[in-house]
Amino acid sequence: MPERLEISHARNEKDHSLDAPYVENFSHTEYQSEATVYAYLKQVSDFLKRYQELDAEYALLPPEPYDPQNYLLQWRLHMRELINELFNMFVGGNLFSTAAMTRTLMECCVYGKVLKQEKSARLLEDWFLCGMIRSLPGQDGALRQAKLKTVYALCSAWNREPEETIRRFKKGNENEWLVSVIPGKGRIYFSHVCEYLQETELYQTYQWACAFVHGQDIRSKMHPFTFYDSTYHLLTVMMSYIFRAIRLYPVSEELEAEMQKLERDLAALWGTTSWDKNA
Repeated sequence: MPERLEISHARNEKDHSLDAPYVENFSHTEYQSEATVYAYLKQVSDFLKRYQELDAEYALLPPEPYDPQNYLLQWRLHMRELINELFNMFVGGNLFSTAAMTRTLMECCVYGKVLKQEKSARLLEDWFLCGMIRSLPGQDGALRQAKLKTVYALCSAWNREPEETIRRFKKGNENEWLVSVIPGKGRIYFSHVCEYLQETELYQTYQWACAFVHGQDIRSKMHPFTFYDSTYHLLTVMMSYIFRAIRLYPVSEELEAEMQKLERDLAALWGTTSWDKNA
């Protein structure tokens, strides 16, 4: 019998051996090290850890009537993992990656909102089949045949003609699954989806974030995070879409209250750094 019993929680333990090879950009972590900013980030970290613990509760919720396969549960899990990585990128000073990943989270929010707003089983099937079919080119023989077999099986289960379905989703672009919702556009772009949802401000912010994804954009070359105000702006955008992603799904009164407090605290964070006080 052991003299001592130790209980550990592996999920919250960090392997510090990974710190040694990490290449830190100190100019991108100076803001996060400010006392007031660090205190706020600690609050967010604690909140996200508690939110992560809710995965089991969300898994127990019955699927929506239009989503018997529970694809939207997988959508939520993907966003939750993306949120964690996104937050870690900001804390670690990887600000270009933070902006780029915020763009990805914005897309998840927008497309997820369409699916939840339309409440259409057919649309969810279209999304899944479109993704499967458009991933076929470039696959090796065995993997391609396995995916093609899955597509045929799903078409049979969902009362669709396989060849016609494959032809349909091979044309256009990756948003071809939205044709029933946004008809008459030829190719459907993210701007069309934002217009459909009346998300004008979101699309403007999305265009800003695109600068950190597309290599030729001049804005990302002009030292965009030199000053604290630009890093604070990135933090506000990131947190805004973290909360939007979480609110796509049912939240308890307690969880909503925590998010509202974090939103208020974020607004109050402006102008509290040592640089602001010495300016």
